[in-house]
Amino acid sequence: MDIGSRSKWWVFLVLNFILEPAFGLHENNRFYESSDKPIRREEIKAVLEAKFLSILGLPFKPEKPKNKIKIPNHVWKLYYKWSDNTYHDLDKKNADTIQFHYHKEKPLINHVNEQKYKQNVEHLEFEINFLNECKQLHRAELHVFSEPHNDLRERKPYQVTIYSNNGTVPFIKKKIAGSRLGFTTLEVTEIVQKNMNNTPVLNIGITQNDRLHLRRRRNTDDNEWNTKRPVLVIYTLCGEKTTKVEKSHHRSKREAIEKSPNSDNKQDLCHLHPFEFDLVKVGWNEFVLYPSLYRLNFCAGKCPNPLSHHFNGTNHAVIQNNVLKIAKDKVPPLCCIPSELEAQTIIYIDHENKMIIKRPEKMIATACGCR
Repeated sequence: MDIGSRSKWWVFLVLNFILEPAFGLHENNRFYESSDKPIRREEIKAVLEAKFLSILGLPFKPEKPKNKIKIPNHVWKLYYKWSDNTYHDLDKKNADTIQFHYHKEKPLINHVNEQKYKQNVEHLEFEINFLNECKQLHRAELHVFSEPHNDLRERKPYQVTIYSNNGTVPFIKKKIAGSRLGFTTLEVTEIVQKNMNNTPVLNIGITQNDRLHLRRRRNTDDNEWNTKRPVLVIYTLCGEKTTKVEKSHHRSKREAIEKSPNSDNKQDLCHLHPFEFDLVKVGWNEFVLYPSLYRLNFCAGKCPNPLSHHFNGTNHAVIQNNVLKIAKDKVPPLCCIPSELEAQTIIYIDHENKMIIKRPEKMIATACGCR
């Protein structure tokens, strides 16, 4: 089942869930109740959770981390880029998942061996067996943190070399400014592409320099190290990407439906209902780091006959609605369904505590129509 189908099932299950305060679902701070309860609440909750995990690409619910996980700034930066519907780049266009993988840590550096250590090539090992779960590798980057020397006279540009083939063959070289403070991005897509089907562990070599944070120092605490340690950032396509629908066309129709006539019966007609799903109250915040509220929304209401253009109807819907007048027993009435959907960007962890940003499509209803 593709990501689009999984998303549709997800919406269906949420709206058929028993919407009570205990399970964190509410519309405009008012709880929605259903009189139709053919399935027990816990059964629906289990199916709902399974569908949600499937959308995230998780085979099972990850265990709650022992320690609270702090989201690094470089993860927040990418999250806000992907959450902004006005921001577009090739990564967002060709991928739906960003995976952040940290290397296997080695012994700490002390002052005795630091001088010898910085002359060597540091080997960073990353597990990449998870890539087989996705359909396509779009891009891979190695992010390394650098900081300037305390002595201004020593702030000279220095060269960093990346080695492939288990860290032995020079692959790319890049100069870093001596005054650089922050992460430098090194393109390693080709290295990952060549090794992803051959080995579960990727070995990337990089020339050491005392300005680079490639190994944890003894005076570095956990919080500081997590903001400076090397990270392999991999962009993949795990679901199905669809062609982006132009916003302006639908937005004008959505505004029209909100300002349409028949104001007396407006609440009974097909329109968008604001709706939020509280992940904290169902315990999913144990693995979903952000956001805690999922703005689902839903469509409900009657489809009038005749059908005006305010209801985003297709030509097929208009014809079907007219046939309904003369042959009610031949065709079903129109349904109020989402006519425009947006993606939902999510930060979560998998069963190995690997941090992931995913942007599954068709998760948020933003406009309704009669079809």
